Amino acid sequence: MMVWHRFPCMRFVRLAVSVGLSCACPAFFAADGPKRTRNAVFNGDFTEGVTGWSKLGPGHTTAMLTTEKSQYAHILTTDLIVTSPRMERTFSVYSPHLLQVKPGSEYRMRIQASGSGHFRFGAFEYEQDGHHIGNNYSERHVLSNTLKEYSFVYSPTTNATGIRPSIVFLEATDGARMDVRARIRTVEIPVPDDEFGEMCENWPEYAKDTRFADYTGFSEAERAELEAIADVDAVLPPYEPIRMNAPGDFSLTTSRLRFGKHILPQQVSILGEEVLAEPIELSVKLDDGTTFGLPPPEPAIRSTGHRAFLRQELHDAGRTMAVALDLAYDAFLVYTVTFPETPGASIANVTLSIPFLPSVGKYIRYNKMAVPTAGGYGDWVFGYGAIPERGQRVETRAFIGSAHMSEANRNDWTPLVPDSAGLVWEWKRGFLRTVWIGDEARGISLVSLSTQGYRAEKGDCTTRLIRSDRAVRLTYNFVTHSVPLNQKRVLQFVLQIMPPKPVRTEWSASRFSPFFSGYPTVSDPCLAVLEKRPADNTPEGETTVEAPAYGKDYDVVRKGVLPGRWVPTVHRPYRDIGFYWFTLWSQGSRGWAPGVPVGGCSNPLVGYPERLSKLIRCSERLGHLGLPYLAATHIAAENPAGHYYVEKTDEWTHHPRVPRPPYLRPTCPNSLFSAYMAGGSARSSMTTTSRGSISTTARRCSARTPSMDAAMWMKAARSGRPFRCWASGSSS
Repeated sequence: MMVWHRFPCMRFVRLAVSVGLSCACPAFFAADGPKRTRNAVFNGDFTEGVTGWSKLGPGHTTAMLTTEKSQYAHILTTDLIVTSPRMERTFSVYSPHLLQVKPGSEYRMRIQASGSGHFRFGAFEYEQDGHHIGNNYSERHVLSNTLKEYSFVYSPTTNATGIRPSIVFLEATDGARMDVRARIRTVEIPVPDDEFGEMCENWPEYAKDTRFADYTGFSEAERAELEAIADVDAVLPPYEPIRMNAPGDFSLTTSRLRFGKHILPQQVSILGEEVLAEPIELSVKLDDGTTFGLPPPEPAIRSTGHRAFLRQELHDAGRTMAVALDLAYDAFLVYTVTFPETPGASIANVTLSIPFLPSVGKYIRYNKMAVPTAGGYGDWVFGYGAIPERGQRVETRAFIGSAHMSEANRNDWTPLVPDSAGLVWEWKRGFLRTVWIGDEARGISLVSLSTQGYRAEKGDCTTRLIRSDRAVRLTYNFVTHSVPLNQKRVLQFVLQIMPPKPVRTEWSASRFSPFFSGYPTVSDPCLAVLEKRPADNTPEGETTVEAPAYGKDYDVVRKGVLPGRWVPTVHRPYRDIGFYWFTLWSQGSRGWAPGVPVGGCSNPLVGYPERLSKLIRCSERLGHLGLPYLAATHIAAENPAGHYYVEKTDEWTHHPRVPRPPYLRPTCPNSLFSAYMAGGSARSSMTTTSRGSISTTARRCSARTPSMDAAMWMKAARSGRPFRCWASGSSS
């Protein structure tokens, strides 16, 4: 049984023109001219790009599958890299999609590969009932440093009705261990168009037609529309423009920042209350013991309604440090620290210190996502909880996640009992991506957009929390070991003032749970029940129906417990919030196997408008705030524009490419992808909310123009940082 998520995502894209190599998918010549062919291997003429190859065999545990991408003249090429250091036992890589073959037929298989190692290629063969009956392989080949094409005429053996294309890597002929490294460019079985559908009947429906192969990108008019959306640069409600009361004194929607003579905030008030015990400080020490910037010149300031720019240069003994601040209207402060090339100088330590008032420094939340280079979902570490007072003990025993999402993760927050020295907590496992500290209503997040320019050795303390009578002080060490300035060095960090916009008074009373668990197999049987209206909430003129089964089935699906007495809708606004998972409504929503969500994840194209309308009506009657799931970091694998601009041209690709499951493609929000999602979401919300309740927010959306809906999305998405989409119900 194959476990899909354990294998890295494999991507293949064929070169349009290969010098010295034959065309990847030639035409057959019939009497009336060339006959179009398609590649029956899944990663071929239709380039799925994410449904990878799997591995098995005696030596598969020491083998690794990765990919390498390159681009030339807008053609993106992805090679499958197969490695097995000191291999001594055979293993195979194979395509998981079963192909139907006919007895007595012949199929020409071709691959393009280079590297080192011995291999054969051909197919795993299966009988009609799906049982594996053997392997049918070519002769042994030896890889070379030059990319070569290898061919094999495959003829099904007796009783074989299905195959999975495969490549087997063999031990050396003398039995010695050897390093195997294969670069595989193409694997093909070209078949005529009229045979393709029957041979590939096990492919997903969307992959059988030619919509991906024939799609060539946006028209000039479509691109112009997207660029117009991307050009929107305005402050939209509920945010307010930046107001500079005096040089260095800025009022934002929910906060006030005062800088004085320093580029770091000297005072911060959020929702009318001060949060800092002392000014925020950035300390830079050199190896000779000197520090930068006493006293610094005042920062240069340039401000508009949606942005403010501050810049300050600090000097000491012929050495310079420049600090630039980009302050956005949503209280996102991006700091860029630049050390120019200074021969003979070295940085010893760079530390940011944020001293919170004890009344504000009550809680902490932090996380770190480490994405491995060989694929997979990465290692997620998170922690949250109360910050103990002196002599107080805090214990946390919380878990989050499930087996479906790569097992559960335990709350990492394990603070010390503060003593007279005040040490609460130290982090010594690299650099945290986000650390938030605050109280029940306000706080400040420290965010590392990238760790480029940082330096810490294994075991160094990069984050520390200390409590004193005056402050709860967070220190973040960007550099803990000597860094020579023999070339320019740049590092970035962000301060996010929270909350950046007003929070509803009902927020603390909200319950966050999915409307359904997400899969059609669970939700569809419930829809008939949910269509029934409670007897005490029937609109005038409609037939009254009984209510007990209605509430019971809904609560069992939603949280697995029997409900209490039905509460009328009027008393439940904003008390139950959740997403309609993409499998319920999105174009292409279906799975490789029952219950497995694959296809329409984050797709502005509505595939099931009737189902979405039905869900919206059910939500309205329940008082549930239902929001269709969309995201700003990926697009559905079945979206033709996503396939074209992520896999074929790389225009929307996030770099470095983040490993993703097979039903989505990673994207960069700082591209026209964001405008595409904004425009598509606006159109979708306009066409699927004729009766009210994507929520009250959807009603407000319907009153706006599509461009305004797109603008809302665009302003959040362009920044490339986490956001919640106001119009479309996306949290990413």
